[in-house]
Amino acid sequence: MISFVISPHLTFISTFIALSETWLKEKNDVSSSSLDNYHEPIILNRPNEDGGCGIALYIHNNYTYRVQNDLTHNSNDSQFLFAEIVKYNISTLIGVSYKPPNVNIDSYSLILSNLLDKLENTSKNIFIAGDFNIDLLKSENNEETNSFFNNLLTYSLFPTIVKPTRITSHSATLIDNIFTNSLTWLTLSNLVFCTMIFRTTFLSLLSNMEQNY
Repeated sequence: MISFVISPHLTFISTFIALSETWLKEKNDVSSSSLDNYHEPIILNRPNEDGGCGIALYIHNNYTYRVQNDLTHNSNDSQFLFAEIVKYNISTLIGVSYKPPNVNIDSYSLILSNLLDKLENTSKNIFIAGDFNIDLLKSENNEETNSFFNNLLTYSLFPTIVKPTRITSHSATLIDNIFTNSLTWLTLSNLVFCTMIFRTTFLSLLSNMEQNY
């Protein structure tokens, strides 16, 4: 996904916007990446000198939030960033993740499981968006992919996107998604495509959480 290629005048109200592969460096000025009606982005850069990849979250101004440092993981193999948003005394966990294409699926899945184990007794709604580079269309034929998918199901996390998210002239894969344990809260999961490179430019969750209170 391409970082921060987003109009500052969004025509819909999204509770949050999750970005992966931001390619920002520590010295970058994030003020130029601000969006109308959203808090300043929460950014997690890759721990390498060239600033490659990276993830970020935009959260709508209607919500207060706090970053969940105990659920943050930052390595060259995977990245996880979570924030808890609060409204009407109800909390929801929003996460974004990125897995590089060459990282072993089982290794990534183990890191995810260790983080999710910390939420074992939570009753909070959970949304995890990101570029997982794991093609769910192959879940029936690939053992590692199937294991990853079944692992999410054990935590009652279900995919909200079932159509290909990366399309080329010779392939179509489902590697970007939003997983949630609360499908009833979901108004719309949306992918915005960049036709120049046949790839989603960002992943957003459109959830009218107001109507659920």
